[in-house]
Amino acid sequence: MTTLKLVNLMMRSSDFNPYSGKLSKKDNILAAIELAKLTKDDWVDIYYQTENQDLKQVINEYKELLNNETVSRDILSKPVPANALAQKQVNIDGQDITLALVKK
Repeated sequence: MTTLKLVNLMMRSSDFNPYSGKLSKKDNILAAIELAKLTKDDWVDIYYQTENQDLKQVINEYKELLNNETVSRDILSKPVPANALAQKQVNIDGQDITLALVKK
């Protein structure tokens, strides 16, 4: 898995709009921001859970880059807290990962 693929995955909020079909990357990002009611001054923590050691290794190896690209304060391998703004379980190359955003 490439860094770009992982960054794009973390920024997606949904894959499909029933009215207009597949969402573009820009529309996905805008939808995630609107859903989370985030502004340009807000920071988030990204929580993730996966059993896959390769995914964990990639996230840890590129944590600084991912934080910069996603404007997140931290990326944490912890259970999703109750105050998560958005949460999504996705499958990457046959491996499940749950991602969540928490406003800080």
